[in-house]
Amino acid sequence: MRYHLSMNDLATVKRGRIFFGIVCFFIITIFFLAGLWPLNFNPGNEVKWLKDRNGIHFYGRGIVYSSSLLKGQEQDFFQNNSITIEIWLQPKKVPDRHFAYIASLYDGKDTEYLTIGQWNNTLEIFTDRIINKEKIESLHNVGLGNTLNDREVKFITLTSDPLGTKIYVNGNFEKNYPKYSLISKKQLTNTQLILGNSPTGKNPWKGDIYGLAAYSRPLSEKEVFQNYQLWLKRNSSELLDSESLLQLYLFDEHDGTLVHNHTGQQHDLLIPATFHMLHKTILTLPWRDFRLNSSYLRDIFINVAGFIPFGFFFYAFLNNIKKASRARNYLIAIFLGGGISLAIELLQVYLPTRSSSLTDLICNILGTMLGVIIFHRVLLFLGHHRHVK
Repeated sequence: MRYHLSMNDLATVKRGRIFFGIVCFFIITIFFLAGLWPLNFNPGNEVKWLKDRNGIHFYGRGIVYSSSLLKGQEQDFFQNNSITIEIWLQPKKVPDRHFAYIASLYDGKDTEYLTIGQWNNTLEIFTDRIINKEKIESLHNVGLGNTLNDREVKFITLTSDPLGTKIYVNGNFEKNYPKYSLISKKQLTNTQLILGNSPTGKNPWKGDIYGLAAYSRPLSEKEVFQNYQLWLKRNSSELLDSESLLQLYLFDEHDGTLVHNHTGQQHDLLIPATFHMLHKTILTLPWRDFRLNSSYLRDIFINVAGFIPFGFFFYAFLNNIKKASRARNYLIAIFLGGGISLAIELLQVYLPTRSSSLTDLICNILGTMLGVIIFHRVLLFLGHHRHVK
């Protein structure tokens, strides 16, 4: 005997389909708006010239980088694996949730040959850092604590050769790292100088940079102090007398998109009008995202909880329009939830203000599964309640 639905039952089923369909449409729309907001694929570069003195100000998500490669065609830019870097700066906000990049040398692919950054008030220095590598060996990291305090002007000098690296602050020697070289023995090729952020654009530094110089040899302790005095007196002409001076950025243009290298060589710095990443990261691995703090746990909760309504209502929608097995509808809901999440994460690759994360994708799929399970529990409860009555 074949069972026929009454006109009222058909109307109820139809209304259910429409209701669940509308709810699913709004949920998907909200997902894309939330995942891609503010929908700005070309945000402004938050870097500006200082008005009252030489320098540039990083006040948000900004980046400055060399407009040409930091390597000659026939010889290494840094000869004998030796270098001195001078950087005059003032942090405006101590980064307490992420490692902020002040300056780095990037190979244009996946390696940062040298990274100078800030964690809280500590000066951190990395060498040969592989972007998105699972682990960074501790031997590739040195630093100096209580150095970069909020709104304190500091003149940092790093001198290095194969014998070791020395750190100076305001012309005074602070720390020595024997046998730790800032320049590796391998050739530096296709290297860019980046200021104020990482190549991925996810590690912004906030503060002012008043001057930057690089030499192809380690300066002596006496030369370090003398140069510090020259910087304070704004006497760059004597700095230019050094044959080993490779780069000198005084940030005295006060306008425009270029910071000129005052040595007369190439390698000017570019301040782009719009912010963009030099290295796009696709679906960052979970162990690279992991941070044991409240912000990370909150993100996990939001990504799981946000997709529970989708799993609940989309599975309900499938039950109303498709007479298929429970397992099939379950898989369709899971695959669609994962597909929507994957689409959002891939689009986020092209949004400089967002991060593409495999952790978010996994959490979204888990949320969809929980939504389907909750729907089943609700059906069982309602069925049991009706049976009791």
